[in-house]
Amino acid sequence: MACGGAEAGHAGTRILDPMQPHLLEALRLRIEQAGVSAHETRLLPHARLAFDLHLNGESDAEVGESRWGGGPDVPEGFEWPRLGRFPMGFVAQINLADLVPDEENPFPQRGLLQFFADMTSDAAHVVLVDADAPLRRADPELDTEWGEMPPHRLRIVPRADLPQWATGDYDEVTADMSEEEQQAYGDAFNVTEGARPGADFAGQLLGHVAGIGHDPRESAFELRELGPSDSFDSDDSEHQSAIQRWRNLATFDSIRSLDFLLGDAGYFGFLIHEDDLERLDFSRVYALLQSS
Repeated sequence: MACGGAEAGHAGTRILDPMQPHLLEALRLRIEQAGVSAHETRLLPHARLAFDLHLNGESDAEVGESRWGGGPDVPEGFEWPRLGRFPMGFVAQINLADLVPDEENPFPQRGLLQFFADMTSDAAHVVLVDADAPLRRADPELDTEWGEMPPHRLRIVPRADLPQWATGDYDEVTADMSEEEQQAYGDAFNVTEGARPGADFAGQLLGHVAGIGHDPRESAFELRELGPSDSFDSDDSEHQSAIQRWRNLATFDSIRSLDFLLGDAGYFGFLIHEDDLERLDFSRVYALLQSS
């Protein structure tokens, strides 16, 4: 999603370029249907490209497919990521050819983006697999949350995303809304309100960070950038600016159609610093389970 020349609001916000008019028009329609059209000019500069991930039937083990759960497709020499002696859960893999090319899409047009995580810590393993590498399907580690579920193919749909609950960006775009408008906005756009399309919704790639209780970028900044004796200071302008550089890499949801719950119907997020995303460096990815 190409960005226009002018930026507004917090660092990193941008308005959608007419190169993607269908996404922008769909967003405007959602804003109108939510009854917050009076705030459209404040909302639109915060729109970001996101890719919704939908389950698309149980996987038939086609190598290279976009897949949720089960096992990944791996090159020779693959070793299952572990935290100590315990295997991380394989969450999903995205075939990057399934994503629309766009200036806001930071990924190459070929290859597999794979997500592994440990549910009990902030440990994550994200890897970009070479598109030309010979691949085989690895058996899932069944004692992890996702490995216990039947693998499913993923259908990927681009969307224009707006700021989510419990973040500074959300506070900014809803500052002038009435209580009724804030509720309507939350119902229409917040992942924590379950405002996602259909029972087979599995998560999203890119777009905005979503929080429960606090902005998760604060934790990412604190644990990945500050020293062990330092902590995030909400009154420090440099700290507030720094958390804006942490982006949503992916969010994976509880899935109603599978009766698959993460915590109390929560979701699992992967955050990445924007400089690392530009370099496709996943060594500092921060992961967290968010549940009420």
